[in-house]
Amino acid sequence: MTTAETPTIEATPVQFRWSDVFQGGAIMDLECRYWTGAKGLVAEDLAMELSAGDKRTMALGFKRLIPTSAIAKFKSIENSAFRLISMYTRSFPGTSGRFVPVSVLPELTAKMDELKIKFVEATEEFLDKYSAMKEAVRPDFEELTKSIWAQVGTSGSYTNYESYRVAFMARLEEAYPNVETLRSKFSFDSFTYTISAPDPSITGIKQAEEQRVRRFLSAAANEARASVREAVEKMVNVVDGNGIRATSVNALKGAFERFKQLDFLGDEELLGEIERMETDVLSKFDAETFRSDESALAALRGGIAGVAKAAVSVTDDGVQRMARNLTTMGKRKLNF
Repeated sequence: MTTAETPTIEATPVQFRWSDVFQGGAIMDLECRYWTGAKGLVAEDLAMELSAGDKRTMALGFKRLIPTSAIAKFKSIENSAFRLISMYTRSFPGTSGRFVPVSVLPELTAKMDELKIKFVEATEEFLDKYSAMKEAVRPDFEELTKSIWAQVGTSGSYTNYESYRVAFMARLEEAYPNVETLRSKFSFDSFTYTISAPDPSITGIKQAEEQRVRRFLSAAANEARASVREAVEKMVNVVDGNGIRATSVNALKGAFERFKQLDFLGDEELLGEIERMETDVLSKFDAETFRSDESALAALRGGIAGVAKAAVSVTDDGVQRMARNLTTMGKRKLNF
């Protein structure tokens, strides 16, 4: 009796293509501009004379045309936008934008739209108060001219205080843009886009695309794993210090949830350990139980160890598995 030979099945070659990457997400970029109210100082502002050599070797700083508090709201909105983008995205090479998985793109877009509304409202409020802000700082600049003249006086580029003051205030007035020009200096826009590879028939294009996609997938996977690693390392310190609290447990749960939301690569190894820990440990015990029950604490330590082991840097084989996942994870299409 003969035994039939098992046929050899050749593995499908792994494809590293941008078209597959952008089945699962898009690039988001942010443009946030606002007038800072800063104007560079010139030597005449300080009643000084500078030679060409002086100008090459020193800078004089700037004067503030409006109170710094007037632009604080814009800085806050800008910082909030960048924090949101960082929270919902992964780094993307060769561009200032970041990669947003399709699973969180609608949520991030909605939050960015909310920030844009706040930015527009802040802009209108700023423009309404613009003239009043200019008048509010004028006395401060008048006092500044007196202080500068008291220190420099006729040893500088002016023969008397009044000529210096008049020239200073004239330059100050010229530094303020009119309202329409000022309006053009404020903008807040987030936009998404995808990348298509050039014609693969061009020599070297296909190979270059594969190398870049491979590097991106590796970097994205390692960035995601590093965030989980950081979370479990913090939890280890909490456990070792016997200071387990609800906040630390919730922080770990939040890190796991964020990883799952952003996992466009299908990192099955790490995802399996996280889901195992959530099911076997985090859903069964709370912070108080971890502090009082040795078996619960042992389960927590075991879960952390399993997640930490799976969260090491991804191997080349792991990157290839993730590349295959991109072509089989539902083919989620994006429309822009």
